[in-house]
Amino acid sequence: MGVKGLDQLNELGREVAAQINDAAKLSIKEVANRLVQALQRNAPDNSGYLQQSIAPVLPIKETDNGYVLEIEWEEYGSYQDAGVAGTKSGQSLGIELGYGRDFAYTDKMPPTNVSTIGGQSLRQYADSRGISPFAVARSIFYKGIKATKWASNTIDSPEVQSLIDELAELIVKQYDK
Repeated sequence: MGVKGLDQLNELGREVAAQINDAAKLSIKEVANRLVQALQRNAPDNSGYLQQSIAPVLPIKETDNGYVLEIEWEEYGSYQDAGVAGTKSGQSLGIELGYGRDFAYTDKMPPTNVSTIGGQSLRQYADSRGISPFAVARSIFYKGIKATKWASNTIDSPEVQSLIDELAELIVKQYDK
């Protein structure tokens, strides 16, 4: 024998939980769009390819601990953010910045004819500056690429931290509608 009205109360609880869930997802999408805009403003702008590639991964993932917001961009954006250690000098901050590994040149020089810098090849980059593409590739191979921390600094910025604070307010506003 059940408690009178318990089924209706349970159903109401499920409806409220679904509404809160929907409000949270809408709010997270809005924050994701604003985070993408902040990252695009701060990304290196050699050609614009990196900025254009920055986008939220949808749908937003829900885990037992809450929601996971993922942002993706061209792979070379991570190398510019964390840096790449050369064979003779330089360092990568990949592990420190949360990429799971440091980036390093080991036995192959960067190719001169493959798009690597903002969608252009090292050859195009070097030619535009009147220098030898092989000298540029050798320099990168030996010295590495210095970390710019463009993404890491953006994510840790007061602007983004205030977006996180606003997220809770957005969820409440969405739920109150």
